[in-house]
Amino acid sequence: IPIALDMAKDSNGKDRELKKRIENDNYMSCAVRECYASFRNIIKFLVRGSREKKVINDIFAEVDKHIESGDIVSDFKMSALPILYDHVVKLIKYLLTNKQEDRDQVVILFQDMHEVVTRDIMEERLDWQGDEVDEQIQLFQPAGAILFPTPESEAWKEKV
Repeated sequence: IPIALDMAKDSNGKDRELKKRIENDNYMSCAVRECYASFRNIIKFLVRGSREKKVINDIFAEVDKHIESGDIVSDFKMSALPILYDHVVKLIKYLLTNKQEDRDQVVILFQDMHEVVTRDIMEERLDWQGDEVDEQIQLFQPAGAILFPTPESEAWKEKV
């Protein structure tokens, strides 16, 4: 994953070359797919608010559509992936410690990840961007919008 992220960061818009380099290494390609699937699974588990679920589901649907059609690397800006990765690593650390006093930091991480994905990676291509956003209530901030701290279980810890 770190090698794939370095390649993405240094791709400088040469997405076809990046795609070719990742797909030429079967282990790297599988690692990237597994990392995405795990990330998706964790995020979908944590997001509980109806507005937040719609936003997250729309993002994943768009990403999945581009994965399916094979044009994700050319249609999205992969050079922003290392920033998203850094946020995910921080989120995982918070999930492992799982302390109530970290909730505000987790909310900020979700907001930062949303911004990186929509503005930097997808470059604001989604239609819903301005539809339901109430300026008074930010995504992920209301109580119950995200499940944190999470219920303690060995299965969850292993997943994280």
